[in-house]
Amino acid sequence: MRRLVAVLVVSIVSLCAAPAIAAAPKHGYYIDPKLQVYVVVNASRTALSSFQAPCMVKDTTSGALSQSGGFLLKTKHPKLSPSGSFSYSGNVTLQSDRKSVVKVTFTGAFAGGKIKGKITLDTTKTGCEPYSYAGKYYGVNPQG
Repeated sequence: MRRLVAVLVVSIVSLCAAPAIAAAPKHGYYIDPKLQVYVVVNASRTALSSFQAPCMVKDTTSGALSQSGGFLLKTKHPKLSPSGSFSYSGNVTLQSDRKSVVKVTFTGAFAGGKIKGKITLDTTKTGCEPYSYAGKYYGVNPQG
C-alpha cells in the first residue's frame, strides 16, 4: 500500500513539473536574421547567456529603420520565468561611431521554437528607435 501511495505521489509531481519543463526554451541560439538580434539560452535553460541587438535609427526622409551600432549583454544573465519569458532593464555599452553607456530595456518570450520581444534604448542619448524582434531557434552552434 505504501509503495502504491509513493508511486502516485511521484506520478503527480512529475505531471505538475512537465508543463514547466515543456515551456522552457531549448539551449542555444535564437536569431532574428533581418534585425540581427541574437539571444543565447544557457545549457540549464534557466537564463540567457547573452543578448545582442542593434541600435535602429529612423531615416529622416524615408522613415525607414537602419542599424547604427549595437550592444552585447554578456555579463548579466536575465533569468527565464517558468512560462519562458524574460526581461532586463539596465545599462549597456552601445558600440557605434563612439562607445557610450546607455540604458536599455528589453523583453522576450519563447513559444514553439520561436522568440518574440521588444527592445528600447535610451533615445535621448542615442537616437535609437524602440522596435520589436522575432526569431527562431538555430541550434547550439548555428555556424557549424
